[in-house]
Amino acid sequence: MDRDEFEGLVRQLEAESENRPAAFRTKVVLLSVSAYVLLFASLVVIIAAAYWGISYAHAHHKTRMLIIFSIFALLMVPVFYVVIRMFFMRLSPPEGRAITRADAPRLFEVIDKMRKKLKGPPTHHVLIFDEYNAAIMQLPRFGLFGGHTNYLLLGLPYLLGVTPKEMLATVAHEYGHLCGDHGKMGAWIYRQRRTLLALYRQVSEMADASWAHQLMYAAL
Repeated sequence: MDRDEFEGLVRQLEAESENRPAAFRTKVVLLSVSAYVLLFASLVVIIAAAYWGISYAHAHHKTRMLIIFSIFALLMVPVFYVVIRMFFMRLSPPEGRAITRADAPRLFEVIDKMRKKLKGPPTHHVLIFDEYNAAIMQLPRFGLFGGHTNYLLLGLPYLLGVTPKEMLATVAHEYGHLCGDHGKMGAWIYRQRRTLLALYRQVSEMADASWAHQLMYAAL
């Protein structure tokens, strides 16, 4: 896909999200869930095929078939291992200088007030980095399985270029993405996108390491 095709696809999706927001949200959720389904299905197929073949061959005393399916089961062990690693793959945390409550008590006081008012999740880490930007980032703790860590990222150039009121408004805006049902759904989709993108990159980088990784890379 070249740049023009990509931009055309983005415009098409933007129009779809504006014209049919509920349907578009459902579509995005289904696409995110499908990744889980495909990975779990691959495990189920591997286990079921090996178990059925070995059980059938053993019950009917088919030695040749038993050997074939036993070899198949052994060959599938690396694939099974790669898929399991995908489930529990962890993303690298964002880079930046961590600040604590002792470093910026007023900032953490505002964060506490926002959480209490909006009834949102905790902010686990606050980082200062070198970009003119501010953002909230969620990283999964256990790969594709639940649990996440929240990072508040504050760019030093941004902090120096805006007033404290503007900075706090930005922090509140970013934190609002994590609150409420709509915010939680958006945050979940965002986490899945980051996790699956990192998963794809990891498998593609290790595609030459073994035939199991090559198989998973081709499947993805």
